Amino acid sequence: MKRKLRIKDAKALCGSLGSRSVIVIAFDADGTFESASYGETKAECFQTGKVLDRICDKLTSGEIAENAPVERERKWVCAACGEANCTDYKACQARVAAREGFR
Repeated sequence: MKRKLRIKDAKALCGSLGSRSVIVIAFDADGTFESASYGETKAECFQTGKVLDRICDKLTSGEIAENAPVERERKWVCAACGEANCTDYKACQARVAAREGFR
């Protein structure tokens, strides 16, 4: 890593997101990582730090691999009918094209 991750980096990110607390983990090419957390109040800072400690313990033990694939259910909302994961995508796509004047 070019430089150390600092708490003020986490604080800046928290402020830019408008969040109350934030956890930052930066991974290097060799698999090493640095982490920082920030909370607006002492209680939030303490709680966020405890969560970060548990995450780092799992990363260090190998229970969580930083390069492990994450399976997520694909979710999207159909532009034509507004349903999540619409099963009639082609028909809905044609309706959208007709409605907007495209073919």
